Amino acid sequence: MIDYAAVAPALVGAGGAIAVLIADLFLPLARRLLVLWIAAATAVAAIVVEIVLAGRTRATFCLPATTLPGNVHVGQSCSFVVDRFTVYVGVLLAAGTLAVVASAWLVYRRRKQS
Repeated sequence: MIDYAAVAPALVGAGGAIAVLIADLFLPLARRLLVLWIAAATAVAAIVVEIVLAGRTRATFCLPATTLPGNVHVGQSCSFVVDRFTVYVGVLLAAGTLAVVASAWLVYRRRKQS
């Protein structure tokens, strides 16, 4: 069973990236500022989802505990685990994305003024 709450930050980021790519593809040049707003909204949404997950350890894509040949007992193995460190890195990456979007907006604004 998939824990969608655990993979929610990745889903938000992937969905936002797809939205940015599609908006950049179809919007005329005069409306390209909307791409920055979509990217900023995606970064903020990712930060919010990460903060909601903070303080809890969640795991998904897990295999059950089993016994291997030779009577070796193996515990549950999960390929995607969200813990405090994962949340910390996710917030840092989303904040970095927000900083890049903010700097791109400042460059856009300065070019428009001159």
